[in-house]
Amino acid sequence: MEVEGIALHVLSATDKKVKLYYLTDLGIDLFPVLYEMVHWSMRNLTKDFYPIAKDLFETHKSFTNNQTITMNQDNYKEKREELLAF
Repeated sequence: MEVEGIALHVLSATDKKVKLYYLTDLGIDLFPVLYEMVHWSMRNLTKDFYPIAKDLFETHKSFTNNQTITMNQDNYKEKREELLAF
């Protein structure tokens, strides 16, 4: 994924042996595809989903898919900036 520019890494400030991977803007652009795949699966498959997926859809049920996608992309970018000090 690094070769394609979807994700990159930085070395941890506290332990240079540890790589911290993060999504680039290109990687963040994949969120709508993944979101729609999970949303389709939750609607059409009879299986139990991980709590994190259930929570995401429950938390955002009053928003449109586009609003949910945009909010999550923006939130990731903000957190990435905070954590990696871009």
